[in-house]
Amino acid sequence: MNVQIQLDEHHINSLVTQLVHDKLQELAVPRVLSLDIKDIKRITGINSNITLQKILSDPRILQHQFRLGEGGPRHWNARGFEEAYEEVMNDFKVMY
Repeated sequence: MNVQIQLDEHHINSLVTQLVHDKLQELAVPRVLSLDIKDIKRITGINSNITLQKILSDPRILQHQFRLGEGGPRHWNARGFEEAYEEVMNDFKVMY
């Protein structure tokens, strides 16, 4: 049995170039690790306090909330908030 494999050098170069570019972008841009309420309002674009509190009180969002001191301002784990926020918004899309 004779097996032949043909490699597309242009395609391989393109894939490697894209992987290197993606990795450099990941390293060059500092990752946001936590968000405060101003960040939440800015990135969601939600100005209504009632709507915002409804979203922030969802258990999926609450699990990513923390305070740095007793009675201190609320913060959220950025990655966890983003994932939970997408889930909450998808549920709202289905409801409305």
